[in-house]
Amino acid sequence: MSDLVGLKKLLDQLDAVSENAQDVLLKSMKKAAGFVRDDARLRVPFKTGDLRRRIHSRTTKTETGVRSVVSVSSEYGAYVEFGTGPRGEENHEGISPELNPHYSQTGWMIPASAMSEKDAEDYGLGIAKKDGKVIGYYTKGMPARPFMYPALKDNEDQINKNIAKDLKKAIKEAAND
Repeated sequence: MSDLVGLKKLLDQLDAVSENAQDVLLKSMKKAAGFVRDDARLRVPFKTGDLRRRIHSRTTKTETGVRSVVSVSSEYGAYVEFGTGPRGEENHEGISPELNPHYSQTGWMIPASAMSEKDAEDYGLGIAKKDGKVIGYYTKGMPARPFMYPALKDNEDQINKNIAKDLKKAIKEAAND
């Protein structure tokens, strides 16, 4: 009879772990997403900090578990991550090997009103002048400067260890109840 009591206690503990596991996983994944977000913010090249401020994380429960998303709410975040034009195609080391972006094969002109001449020089753009007046800036793109993918990939092992540690702790706590 004591074997059945022990079995019932074990089954009750397993039920408690199952009920608690999604909440533990939600908290652990939220920490992991915040870690990736913060690392991406440190890695992103910046001049004004606008792109850095637009890196966000969100963690939600789903029908099958928990999902975390780290994203950039900026129209130019992808250009920084993957590069642009012929220069981006020549140098896109560090982006996800799962992706195969297509790059414009020609350079292009940026209107003079888009930035100051100093900013254009800082970005390494060519300056087009007519009659001594700046009419635009020309470029063949920019190399990739990945910040999102490396923030995840370089921390993947530690994130997995942290999630496993949190779940093991929850199982031990349920077993001791």
